[in-house]
Amino acid sequence: MEEQEMLKSKLLRNEFMESGQVTDTTRQRLKEILEDKNKREIFAEVIHKKKRMIFR
Repeated sequence: MEEQEMLKSKLLRNEFMESGQVTDTTRQRLKEILEDKNKREIFAEVIHKKKRMIFR
């Protein structure tokens, strides 16, 4: 389950980074993530890893 959430989080991050816009589907998914502590932590981990890669 965690691996699936990690993949979904990466897809959300990529969608936003590439288009600079958020679709209704993405907005709903982000809402779900923010309401669930475990999903929120996974999403934060994905963002943190990407940030470290950018600033190397």
